[in-house]
Amino acid sequence: MTTSQKIQEALDHVRDQTTFITELLQGALGWPIPDRTESLDAIGYDWSESDLRSRGLSERIVDGTIKQILLQSNQPWGIFVLEFKHPDVFTAGRGLTGPLRSVLRGLVASRRRDAKLASFRQENLLFICTHQYQHYRFACFKAATGDIKAAPLSTFGWGPDSPARTACEFNLPELIWPKAGTADGAWINAWAAAFDVEKVTKRFYEEYKKAFENAEKLIAAATSLAKEELRLFTQTLFNRLMFLRFLERKGWLEFNGRHDYLRALHHAGPINGQSFYASRIVPLFFSALAIEGAQDQKLVGNVPFLNGGLFAESGGDKKVNDLPDAMFDPIIGSDGLFYRFNFTVEESTPLDIEAAVDPEMLGKVFEELVTGRHESGSYYTPRPIVSFMCREALKAHLGDKTKASPEALEQLVDKHEVRGLTGAHGRQIIEALDSLKAVDPACGSGAYLLGLMQELVAIYRLLYSEKLVQDTRSLYDLKLRIISHNLYGVDIDPFATNIAMLRLWLSLSVEASQALPLPNLDFKIETGDSLLGPNPMGPKDNVETGDLFIARMISIADDLVQFKDRYLKAHGGEKQRLRDVIEREETRIAKELQAIRGKGVIDWRIQFAEVFFRNKGFDVVLANPPYIDSENMTKHHLELREAIKARYVMTKGNWDIYIAFYEMGFRLLNGEGVLTFITPDKWISKPFGEELRLQTNARIFGILRAGRGVFESANVDAIVTVFKNTPQSSLRIYDYVGRAIGLRRVLQKGSLKPPYAYDWLFSDFTEVLDKISAHGGMLSVYAVCENACATSDAYRLKEFIGEETNQPERKEVLKIINTGTIGRYVSNWGKREMVYLGERYARPVVHRERFLEAFPNSYGRKSIKPKLIVKGLNLLDACLDPDGSVIPGKTTLMITSNDVGTLKLVLALTNSSLAFFYLREKYPASSYNQGTTFTKEMINGLPIPKISQSDRTRLISLVDHIIATKEASLEADTSGLEHEIDQLVYQLYDLTPEEIAIVEGKGRTSTGSRGARKQP
Repeated sequence: MTTSQKIQEALDHVRDQTTFITELLQGALGWPIPDRTESLDAIGYDWSESDLRSRGLSERIVDGTIKQILLQSNQPWGIFVLEFKHPDVFTAGRGLTGPLRSVLRGLVASRRRDAKLASFRQENLLFICTHQYQHYRFACFKAATGDIKAAPLSTFGWGPDSPARTACEFNLPELIWPKAGTADGAWINAWAAAFDVEKVTKRFYEEYKKAFENAEKLIAAATSLAKEELRLFTQTLFNRLMFLRFLERKGWLEFNGRHDYLRALHHAGPINGQSFYASRIVPLFFSALAIEGAQDQKLVGNVPFLNGGLFAESGGDKKVNDLPDAMFDPIIGSDGLFYRFNFTVEESTPLDIEAAVDPEMLGKVFEELVTGRHESGSYYTPRPIVSFMCREALKAHLGDKTKASPEALEQLVDKHEVRGLTGAHGRQIIEALDSLKAVDPACGSGAYLLGLMQELVAIYRLLYSEKLVQDTRSLYDLKLRIISHNLYGVDIDPFATNIAMLRLWLSLSVEASQALPLPNLDFKIETGDSLLGPNPMGPKDNVETGDLFIARMISIADDLVQFKDRYLKAHGGEKQRLRDVIEREETRIAKELQAIRGKGVIDWRIQFAEVFFRNKGFDVVLANPPYIDSENMTKHHLELREAIKARYVMTKGNWDIYIAFYEMGFRLLNGEGVLTFITPDKWISKPFGEELRLQTNARIFGILRAGRGVFESANVDAIVTVFKNTPQSSLRIYDYVGRAIGLRRVLQKGSLKPPYAYDWLFSDFTEVLDKISAHGGMLSVYAVCENACATSDAYRLKEFIGEETNQPERKEVLKIINTGTIGRYVSNWGKREMVYLGERYARPVVHRERFLEAFPNSYGRKSIKPKLIVKGLNLLDACLDPDGSVIPGKTTLMITSNDVGTLKLVLALTNSSLAFFYLREKYPASSYNQGTTFTKEMINGLPIPKISQSDRTRLISLVDHIIATKEASLEADTSGLEHEIDQLVYQLYDLTPEEIAIVEGKGRTSTGSRGARKQP
């Protein structure tokens, strides 16, 4: 019997407190409870009414009892059992969150008021909450970290209408009592794993994918849908079923007296000689849920009218006449996918996480399964990053719109405290939030729309609860207003916008006390190409743009707002009438603008006219734009690349698509707007990002280094950037470590110089870098570093490569080396095997005359000059070719000069520990598999101090000695000579012993740093 089966069997026997102790805690989990223990009183003690009150609590917090469990004197966990008299908190969404947080505030050691009370000092708390040992919620509080004062709360649970299978498989096995002698840290981590939502998430992905692919095959066999129609139909079917599975948790769906609605409906089976799809699903979807007054309880049970478009019959639906019964059993059968996992209607936040299938799973499933993400560049942003981006945007927006201090706004937004705020501030904040217009132009499954709504709701509720402002809106009404007035989204993928609307509907449904018709969101979440429409802030060719024109457009836009507000809540004939009116008004705007509306292209001025003509643009633009690099676009989307390039000025060089999204984002902002994106970090130092940096340096406000681990399936080093559309004198640098975000430093921009590379600001050693950079010379003054050859030349070279079979005259052949055979100071040609485009060579050469005839370009001309050949990939190794007899191969750099003495001087500098340290720390965004790709620009820009003739002579002499020693024996130890060069270079840069220790600790001999160099 497996552990999960043993736990499930134990739960089957739990009826009361005694069996809970003996069957689950003692029997299945192995807690060290004495035999014949029948009561929790024997292993702990009650928190009496006086105990609770002495800690600022009331027994009404739990409406029952609180018992603390003590099983060994040094246990690192505080364990509590809370027995609730009523089941309400288990059945009403996240009803336990408030009570549990109140209990936590009263129990932490720092709040003890009576020294006579039992000691309580643990920072990690495990709460076991129950009602009559039928409803359960296990909750874990972990110690708060960093500046976050609220402790993260994670939960899982089950009950009569919510199966325990997820808990038995994923959660409870982690709460087995550890072996004797287990260290506190290991114990804390082991039990914390019981609340790890990622394990549930991963398994759900895997099983969802299998069910989805199985269903898609059966639908394909039963219909004639084209590929894209098939995928959209299958996704929509799963969306509808999953939405109903979530609504079951609200108790709004009933069939034959059961609230596990879909399972009960499936169990009842088909009727009238028809299939289950035809007799149950079709009338459920397209009549009962979609048409007011069309609820036939005999066929589909007790269900509400939902509206909103989710259950409106589409063109794809009309093409599907029937589906096989076998398709539904793996999804909603008694052991189907949707009933093997617990579902919760609350969407988790960074501080409140439930280890169950929550609405955010919809977004992750979209990313994992539906998008073909590697082609579309779609990746799901983790919750803490979404929260950071939303909060930074809100602080910036409120800073411009209110008179509250930055410190007070930071307390409000980040820590949910109102210190430093007055009633006047509160009213200003509410006014600023009410008028906020925010958009995600690549919204995907809606993570940022939901994230921003959560942050807005938290601020509104805090201001209401602290009585800074008065408001009687319910949480449902508040969310509906935010959706209807504040949030906008666009995505090119209809699958994505479907999920985004679905998640907003779910978020609303969570707060409704009864089933209400869903709002129509199709004019809030638009499907289309964000990039290819006209510049909404650009010149209006042949259009009168005087005051009269602007006034007329504002009037039209205001009318449009009224129609859209009414459309949001409309249904039946009124819904279609208003849709026709809105489309007619948008056509009128297009005519006024003399716009040609492209199919599938978003014209922001028209589809969001109420934002651009009344608000003069968006207050907030935030996104995780697609990650499609220049190579992918050139190979697979060349026509799109050319179309984008023709419309944007920042798309220079080998630009990736997010550069265009940045420029488009700035076009969408109003004069005081805020933009925050998460993208790869390449643009903050690479040449293709220069135009973006030059045009936006005055506006950049903050950069967060999110790192490589943020996107599990994307091999990129990610950053978050925050821009304000007004000049900023300083730049804030943040780090993301684990799940904590902290401010690293604030830099005055006056110290930055064009073209404004930012990546070095994340170094721990910026003062050392500044000192090195203060030397005004550059390496390029001595000799210029260049790419050895074009990619096409490197591939073409392969046909000329052969093995040296005898000892010809030097002038008849040229040797070839590449990254694997470039050594430090001397090449490894003939001593190490060269691998070139899949072929291996012991002594690779090309015939000199054939090579020069085939390559009359700069590659051929430079290759026969005296030069340095530089590896440049992960290790900054360079070797000397004094007579031009060696050809550099693929992915190499070269530095040429007719003065061999100058080359030797540059060789000493390039191979020094200081150069490696400086370039790696200065350009961390130039990474390759966690190493550094050294480029010609980086090497040419290496700061060089003034070098006296005596120092020059000494350096060249040391280089000669190293080369002579290595040519005699490649394995000879030259570390002493290289150390002499390093020491002389340190003197040239006037480094202190402490600064030298930093360079040596992070330089080429370090074993633990990224891109660390090992001696050959």
